[in-house]
Amino acid sequence: MLAVGGGPAAGKAVMAVVGTVAMGLVAAPGPAVAASTASPILRHEVDVTLNVAENRLDAVDRIRVAAPASGEPVRFLLNRELDVRAVRTGGRDLDFQAHDRWFPRHFWRRPPFADLGEFEAAREIEVPEPPVGWSAGVLTVEVEYGGVIADSLHSPERAYGRSFETTTGRIVERGAYLTGSTFWVPWSGDGLFPFEMTVSVPEEWRSVSQGRAASDAVERGRRVTRWVSAHPTDQIFLIAGPYDLHERPHGDVTVQAYVYPITGEDIVAPYLESTGAVLDRYSERFGAYPYAKFALVENYWQTGFGMPSFTFLGDRVIRLPFIVDTSYPHEILHNWWGNGVYLRRGEGNWCEGLTTHGADYAAKEREDPNAARDYRRSTLQSYRDFALAGGKDFPLRGFRERDSAATQAVGYGKTLMVFHMLQRRLGADMFDASLERFFREQRFRRAGWDELRAAFEAESGEDLVPFFAQWVDRAGAPAWRLEDVKLGREGGGPYQVHGVLVQDAPAYDVTLPLLVTNEDGAHLRHEVRCTGERTPFRVDVRFTPDRVSADPDFETFRRLHPEESPAALSAVLGAPAVRIVIGNEVSGTMRSTLLEIAEEWGRDSAVVVVEEPAGHGELPDFAGGTWFFGEGHAAHEREALLGAVHLHGSGTVVAAAREAAPGGTELRPLGFFLPDDPESAPSVARKIHHYSKYSWLVFDGDRNTDKSFWEPGLSPLTVKVR
Repeated sequence: MLAVGGGPAAGKAVMAVVGTVAMGLVAAPGPAVAASTASPILRHEVDVTLNVAENRLDAVDRIRVAAPASGEPVRFLLNRELDVRAVRTGGRDLDFQAHDRWFPRHFWRRPPFADLGEFEAAREIEVPEPPVGWSAGVLTVEVEYGGVIADSLHSPERAYGRSFETTTGRIVERGAYLTGSTFWVPWSGDGLFPFEMTVSVPEEWRSVSQGRAASDAVERGRRVTRWVSAHPTDQIFLIAGPYDLHERPHGDVTVQAYVYPITGEDIVAPYLESTGAVLDRYSERFGAYPYAKFALVENYWQTGFGMPSFTFLGDRVIRLPFIVDTSYPHEILHNWWGNGVYLRRGEGNWCEGLTTHGADYAAKEREDPNAARDYRRSTLQSYRDFALAGGKDFPLRGFRERDSAATQAVGYGKTLMVFHMLQRRLGADMFDASLERFFREQRFRRAGWDELRAAFEAESGEDLVPFFAQWVDRAGAPAWRLEDVKLGREGGGPYQVHGVLVQDAPAYDVTLPLLVTNEDGAHLRHEVRCTGERTPFRVDVRFTPDRVSADPDFETFRRLHPEESPAALSAVLGAPAVRIVIGNEVSGTMRSTLLEIAEEWGRDSAVVVVEEPAGHGELPDFAGGTWFFGEGHAAHEREALLGAVHLHGSGTVVAAAREAAPGGTELRPLGFFLPDDPESAPSVARKIHHYSKYSWLVFDGDRNTDKSFWEPGLSPLTVKVR
């Protein structure tokens, strides 16, 4: 994920979810934005020294703020582990009070209470007005402080759905990580600011921040670097560690990699070589790259953050062979969407889906039409399995960040499809021109869905209020049916395919593609605008048609019928209730390992763990998804559902299937986790969620060696006409 407008005032660092095709990026860690009452900081000038052996920092920050009204204090937040030693203005020491807590209404008229967990590291510092009063205009307030920053790496709260660790900030022997959520520099509300920062680290270390390194030298056994960020930003990142620096010029941009000494040129070179081409591609589409550098920065724990002008990727992540062509371009594009135009929190996170559309999905389009079609189908499948299942859907304007498969399916997937539909409506050139206008007008500002709509309207001349209202402000998606389909012909004229496209109320306004085909390969594409619950259509065809299909290439955002997609792991992973059955043929170390994995997944209250009793008894009915962990009678009874995958030879098999519920009116999702090695089983279990779109997987140890899909069924949106 990228660091999209991340910061105490804006959002979270973009966190990548490492998957088989791409990692999902998110905004850099930092609190959310709302209307502010405190005077926002206008500029920071920071001098900071990192004492790695003591896990501490010592800093002086000269902040510029608008002078408060007479009698009002200057207030800001700072990490509760940092002790303020002095506050000064105009060379005079000022009194101050460090509170044990902080008071949201000092910083917002209407505090975003749902987001205040992001402020757990902060406390409030209050500086009363001095006896001589505040100087008029803008104040320069110098704050001197220091302390230990060594938060632990925290495991994800939901191991079932996520697998990366988080921290509010840390300075340790392996590296330093300080972001907006660390509150390591003063913060006083929703503001964007430029900054200069001088960083002193051990001689063998290097520091990284947004902007450019104006100077870098070794002085008295310390490396001192001055970072200048002239463009407004919403938080200050400081990453440091024992890095080697690789760099090369690309036009006006310096392409860099900060990596550990063990990371060789064979790892670094592909990233440096690809960066220039990716920057050129996006600059041509959306406007010039807005920063002086782009850097790959290696991390010792597994992350996928995108910050302004750099990305912070785990050491194992950068060694995955597909990352350089998938997630890495996504990180770069966030420098336009999220780190070039910032989010206006409270109005929806549009940047994740727009970045996914412009990077991940665009890569599939360049690959071939079938790859793009499969990507769209998988997107609709994830929405159905993760968001619709269990009633977890919500409007796009309510999306903040990805914290579950459901929020990813909506915030990334639905948003991607909305931009895809808009691109089809306006045409590719007009779509890109509108985004270029949006970037030109909103660069280094906060923007929301309304500014996006205005840019598309200004460029295209169309009224897009209804389009954005139904897709951004309304939850859900249409479910289509084909009814009354018949074939006619008048005399020797063309054949006529008649039918009715049906959707439930309240109806969406959608232009739905139709495809008429015959067995000889002849085809005709037609589009029908549907504005009501029932839309009759007639297609004149000059060949003998065999069938008609509605939206066969998944061009519109809609509810996918089960038959349109193969059984996939997403269905059982996303089921509103999940049962894990430990097979009765599993024993010893394997059994204890599977129980531990099941119990870990069972931290989610919707997961029930049961041990299959001995013998051949039937499992009780369960209204949800069922996982079979290890061999057992119940799993063997359903082996036919696995087809040939179970016969692929040695290895761990993970597979999805469907089974009719009693009465046959519902298909329930099944998952099979059949490991052949207890040592690798936990690692494989952690990876399953990242392969959720697939029907089956095979692993050798914890390395995936094969994956694919079952064949989908016959779509109810395809009807034979003769």
